[in-house]
Amino acid sequence: MTTEEIIITPSPSLYGKSDVPIAPVSRWQMGSIASCHVFPGPLDMDRFKQTVADLASLYPVVCGRLQRREGPDGFEYFIALNSSPIKVTIDNSASTSPPFPTNAVIQPTTFTYIDNVDPATQLNNPDAPLLSIRITNFPSGQTVLGLCWAHIVGDGNAFATFTKTFSDLYAGARVDECEQPTFEPHADLLEPTKEMLEKHEFKQLYPYFDLAEGWGIYGKTAQESEEVQVTFTAEEMKLFKSLARGEGEDEWVSEQDGLSSYWVNILRLCDVEVNGVINSINYRHHFPNHPRFPPNLPTLVANVAQMKTTPVPATPPTSLSLKPVALALRKDLEAIKADPEDTVEWLSCRAHRMKQCCDEGKVHVLVPGEGECFVNSNWRYDWNQSFGFPKDSTTFHTSFTILNFLRVFRSNEKVPGAECTWRMTTGLGSRALEEIARDRKEGWVRWK
Repeated sequence: MTTEEIIITPSPSLYGKSDVPIAPVSRWQMGSIASCHVFPGPLDMDRFKQTVADLASLYPVVCGRLQRREGPDGFEYFIALNSSPIKVTIDNSASTSPPFPTNAVIQPTTFTYIDNVDPATQLNNPDAPLLSIRITNFPSGQTVLGLCWAHIVGDGNAFATFTKTFSDLYAGARVDECEQPTFEPHADLLEPTKEMLEKHEFKQLYPYFDLAEGWGIYGKTAQESEEVQVTFTAEEMKLFKSLARGEGEDEWVSEQDGLSSYWVNILRLCDVEVNGVINSINYRHHFPNHPRFPPNLPTLVANVAQMKTTPVPATPPTSLSLKPVALALRKDLEAIKADPEDTVEWLSCRAHRMKQCCDEGKVHVLVPGEGECFVNSNWRYDWNQSFGFPKDSTTFHTSFTILNFLRVFRSNEKVPGAECTWRMTTGLGSRALEEIARDRKEGWVRWK
């Protein structure tokens, strides 16, 4: 393999300010989001360089640097927009094997094709990038574009929009034709009272851990578990929704609610205790007219999703049903939308813990506790951006899941289904797949 580097000077920023403040509720200082895009042919490097420069004018945060300074209420975190050059690493691989062993979205690792960025270990480092770009060319003509984005820059929604803009610009769109991102303000939150903290405490955000200890906890869950992966067709997703819906007009559920309920019940059939489901809730569009939620929230480049645990009822003793869990999940999500004042309290408590954690130089560990499972769904996002190649010739890949932590993506098939990946205690994965195979063979009769 041969490797070269090119340096791209960003186009002038369209933002017009010297730094972007990072609100406490957006301070996910640990970790990154990786995406790998496989194309059937090479990228045009002249066009690619210009695309990156133009993209940086829309998203100046990607050529900025994470910093902090003393403020009246602790540290203030911000991204200094210093227009740092963007490095692109180009690998020319000699391998004749496919880039990935399978077509699955979730792969064992993507580190072959990305340069990881981790601001938790590089705070105030003037050379630590918040975005990395790596291109790997294969003798077959295939190309892998690897992107890695620091989580403190923005959540999956923000990164998915960034990646779509990247693809659109490369395919010929003009900068003014793309969605225009915003960088402030974030939600206007409160300083929580002791009573608020007690009501909304979330053990995945408190207590905090040293960085090495945090990564060690993640690693331990991987060592003691095995990966399970299955793809449900679009028709099966519709079936889950219909099986999970209640009788009344107000008992509507989504496809994801139905899938989450089915997954919880599969875990229970494998003797995994589940009393609560943790969902990552994107609240960008929840309160368009509330004074504490600014109108730019849908386009904000930040972390605008938070986690919430929903207690779920036990499986009925007489017969299996998807309804109880799905309806409980939907009721809790709708309650958030219906009560902005309580939502402000909930988010304020999350922001308080995240600020404390950053100020102490610690990290959060998002591992489900006893009796809990975690749902992280990307079912509504199209991550497979084609960069001008035929859509059915490209694939998208990423990695990472942990014990009882479900990740859902649109599969790389021509007619995408819902690819579900999670980890279970070693020895239980085959049982879960057997239960799913039984349902498919029997036409899902035991859930009807």
